[in-house]
Amino acid sequence: MATAPGPEQRRLESLVGRWKTEGWTRETPEAEAQRIGAFDTYEWLHGGFALLHLVDARVGDEKVDGAEIIGFDPERGLYATQYFGSDGPTAYEAELEDQGRRCRVADEERERPLHRHLRRRSQRHHGALGAARRSGKLARLDGHHPHEAADPVSESQDLLRPGEGRFWRGNLHCHSDRSDGMRTPREVVAAYRDAGYDFIALSDHFEEQYGWRITDTRDLRADDFTTLVGAELSSGPWSDRTTYWVAAMGLPVDFDTPPIGDPAETIGWAHDAGAFVVLLHPGLNNLPLGVVDRLPAFEAVDAVEIYNHNTFRSQPDRADGAYMVDGLLERGRRISITAGDDAHFEYPGDRFGGWVEVWAESLEPAALLAGLKSGSYYATQGPEIRRLDRDGEQLQVATSPAHTIALGGAGDRWLDATTVLDKNGGLVSDATFDLSAFRESYCRVTVVDTDGRRAWSNPIWP
Repeated sequence: MATAPGPEQRRLESLVGRWKTEGWTRETPEAEAQRIGAFDTYEWLHGGFALLHLVDARVGDEKVDGAEIIGFDPERGLYATQYFGSDGPTAYEAELEDQGRRCRVADEERERPLHRHLRRRSQRHHGALGAARRSGKLARLDGHHPHEAADPVSESQDLLRPGEGRFWRGNLHCHSDRSDGMRTPREVVAAYRDAGYDFIALSDHFEEQYGWRITDTRDLRADDFTTLVGAELSSGPWSDRTTYWVAAMGLPVDFDTPPIGDPAETIGWAHDAGAFVVLLHPGLNNLPLGVVDRLPAFEAVDAVEIYNHNTFRSQPDRADGAYMVDGLLERGRRISITAGDDAHFEYPGDRFGGWVEVWAESLEPAALLAGLKSGSYYATQGPEIRRLDRDGEQLQVATSPAHTIALGGAGDRWLDATTVLDKNGGLVSDATFDLSAFRESYCRVTVVDTDGRRAWSNPIWP
């Protein structure tokens, strides 16, 4: 029995990454050609013996979502896959052909694209044209085809808006009178709805002093406004120097209470339950970066709150969490970035000052949670980030009119930071940046408007 991946598994490495696929189905007497658009993500499963292939596709008006396992069967000397998705399960056997930077899976009957949804559409529509790209390179995944696409395929990768959808405005950090807030859950929801928000996560404290309860906001959802069930969890006694707090979105309403003396257990449980876990107000708590490696359950953190609006209005020097964002990124942690209010409705200025704009196909809580987990959103105090398109080693950014659009990192790459502004005092709304200086590291975009308000992209790993 093999104890380590062999050359057959390592050949699959060229597929690892996120691919954008565009093309057309073949036109036939029975069916018109339909556009195919998809994002395919390939990542190694634990141990490196098989790939997980996640499918997010649209063929014509049909949405296709699914997952596939791709591995090598040494007894038969071929690659085998098993797929489950919205268009049904499928399994097939194939051989992998390498053509320079191109990879193709073919069986004995005919060539098939490795992207599973194109193969299924090929069966249904009598052949499909597909093109996949990674880092700006095009790779044809099927054979020659008589029906070519009418318009050329763009080589850019949209980092912010995967698939169909729109931006939804949401606040991930606020409290009601179920813990230490001043308004009822219904009043909190009404305030955010009236302010133009699309959703909130009511993050009441999940603590013994408040009865270990999750605030159930499901009955407050409407067609034009929804909620994510969540809570604020702490890792230890509030007086301890290294206690930290998180907001967990996507919790079950019957979430378990922690063992006596181990409140941090709930943070790990939240992550295991599929919640999106955000480290809150690290600046307010003065949480030292140097202790994070030994904090209990800290590996469960998915994102860091870079801006806490309530803290800015009450203790402005402690509202900024950028030191924790960049510190974790420099250590190799793949975290994302949020901004939140931490509203308690104690005074008028503690709300409507920091939020996220999540790209999702619908306002369904599951779709919003998926957008948060995939990083398909940006955090803001007001400015808009409208596009983040990567074309090879170039990043093209489009924003609302702003004073500055900046790309930067941390550590030894801080000198490579680039800023776009109008030196005559005008406004800018687009920028193009060179990502090559940030190879093997990370970078992120910050937008600043004329009032000093900011918007932050999630990190980019060139």
